[in-house]
Amino acid sequence: MKLTSLKYGFQNTQDLMGKVEREKARLLESVTRQDKLEIADAVFNFAVTAYHIKDWLINETLGPHSRNVVEECVNSQKVLCICGDICNGSKHRVFNARYKPRSNAKDIVISPLTVDMETITCDSEIPINGYTLRVQLEDGDEFEILDFANKVIEAWKMYFKRYGI
Repeated sequence: MKLTSLKYGFQNTQDLMGKVEREKARLLESVTRQDKLEIADAVFNFAVTAYHIKDWLINETLGPHSRNVVEECVNSQKVLCICGDICNGSKHRVFNARYKPRSNAKDIVISPLTVDMETITCDSEIPINGYTLRVQLEDGDEFEILDFANKVIEAWKMYFKRYGI
C-alpha cells in the first residue's frame, strides 16, 4: 500500500492555520520571556508552519487553488516571500540553486525594543529594556518579528476570505 499522507491532528488547511496562530502566540511568549533559544525555535516553527500553508492549499481539492494561483499569492505578498526565505534559510542552512531567495530580506537581527502599539500592548509583560528581532530588508525597510507574524497571518486570512476557505 502506497503512503499518501503521514500527518497527525491536521485534516485541512484551516487546521494548519490554527497551528500558525498558536506558533505566533509561542513567538510572543518567547519574546516576552526574552529567551534567545526559545525565540529562535519560535521563529523557525512559525516560518515553517506559515509558509507551508501553500502546500496544503495546493494539495487540497478546493478547486481554484492550483499551484499557479497559490504561488501567485505568495509572490505578490512581501511578507509571505520573506516567510519562505526564513523557512528555507533555517531549514536548509544555505540558499542554493533549488532554494533561491524570494525576497530582498538580508538578515534577522536582535534589536532594542521600541514601542509599537499595534504589536505590543500596554499590558505586555515584555520588559521595557528588552529586545526583539527585526527582519531587515536590503532597501532599508524592516519588520519587527511580532508585527511580521501578524502580517503573515493577515495575508493568509485575506487569501482564505477571497476564496471562501
